[in-house]
Amino acid sequence: MSWRIEESVPLTVMRELPSGWAQTCVTRPPRDVPVGELVAVLDEAARVLRADGPLWLSFPRGGTSQRILDLLAEETAWTRIERPWIPAGNVALFAKQARYLHQHRLLAPVAIERRRCASPRHGLDRTRVPRRAFCVPASSQDRAFSEGLVDWCVLTSTAMQACGVCGAPWRRVPAATGRSERWRRACPHLNGRGRSLVIDPYCGRGSTGLVAQRRGRDFLGIEQSGALAAIARRRLSLAWSEAVR
Repeated sequence: MSWRIEESVPLTVMRELPSGWAQTCVTRPPRDVPVGELVAVLDEAARVLRADGPLWLSFPRGGTSQRILDLLAEETAWTRIERPWIPAGNVALFAKQARYLHQHRLLAPVAIERRRCASPRHGLDRTRVPRRAFCVPASSQDRAFSEGLVDWCVLTSTAMQACGVCGAPWRRVPAATGRSERWRRACPHLNGRGRSLVIDPYCGRGSTGLVAQRRGRDFLGIEQSGALAAIARRRLSLAWSEAVR
């Protein structure tokens, strides 16, 4: 697995990336980013991602801008996918195809009800999502992305393996037993040594990168703030050193 943090202006880096290169984009933009710049960056993300690559766009609680969502749907190649099983109201799913199919079999489309998490380790500031292995912060005003929520987004939109030649992700197919599953190549190359690539143009402290690294995905993060980029590199380096021990 590999990761990289670019300390630069997100729009500049995104314009230099090749088309159809990454598999998914999971990001939470800061509150102070100009609307025009954000739309331009996410428009470039549509070019950088593969045809079946989705965009997971999160906002801090209370900071969701309907104007931004409307501009993305009107002025870019993105189409918003409305699904009742998206785990949080401040997370929007966009795809370049109106009929977007999730890959993760365990996350079936079900109605989601919230209740307080009873874990004493979490306290009363978390909300438990039934049938899910994570807790979403009840009051998240900072830029830090809930790692459990990022983990859900990464698992549902990236494959475990990808082609090492063309980068095409393997596809999940159900086995004959019904409960088990297997992966099948989606391209003619007999190569499965590639990894899915997750990008985050506003990576902040690198929470998305930590999840991608933990799940065996490659990661590219972009952060304009030097202080936050240094924190993200330190966190990812520490996680990398612990993983290779």
